[in-house]
Amino acid sequence: MYNILFNGSTEAKHIFILAHGAGSPMDSNFMNALALNMASDNLLVIRFEFSYMQKRRQGIKLFPEKLEKLIEYFISIINFIKDKYKDKYIWIGGKSMGGRVACHVSNIINVRGVIVFGYPFHSLKKPYKVRCEPLSEEGPQILIIQGDRDKMGNRSEVIKYELHKKVQIVFLAGGDHSFLTLKKSRLAQMDLIELASKKANNFINKTNYNF
Repeated sequence: MYNILFNGSTEAKHIFILAHGAGSPMDSNFMNALALNMASDNLLVIRFEFSYMQKRRQGIKLFPEKLEKLIEYFISIINFIKDKYKDKYIWIGGKSMGGRVACHVSNIINVRGVIVFGYPFHSLKKPYKVRCEPLSEEGPQILIIQGDRDKMGNRSEVIKYELHKKVQIVFLAGGDHSFLTLKKSRLAQMDLIELASKKANNFINKTNYNF
């Protein structure tokens, strides 16, 4: 049984399947704000939880499954939604880990495009071990919206990576991995989430990928 949340119109032409990060559930403040800002009459945002996160709600403390299991689960969600909503344009993405998994999934199953909010280019403890595999292969267009202070891939690091031409990166000034800003910044986290939502919606509206 899937844990799923819906925002937007079920009559929308486009569906965006949004996955959470490793440590926070689908209804965290970040995810709530993102889904509410993105949803519209033309875009249905569907959030879900990986199985380990569902079990956390039952008081069972678990770490995320291995990448292969997360990919498999994400694909099962996509197939479930495709069966439920016929003839829709399917977009996928997520925050951090959820976005990374979405990038891998996009190289396996047909989707319109991918949107990542804070790609984890490397772990905090191993900055030398870069996770760019799904960003170097053929596939649909990918938009990465990244805080320029992100400790899992800041601007000075990311601009040096050799990524496939399908990948677009937008940096949010002052944002960290969760788009939190410094006190001296004129923009707060919610301002950056709103800006990220607009960038994501523009990407969906403008991307024309031919299967």
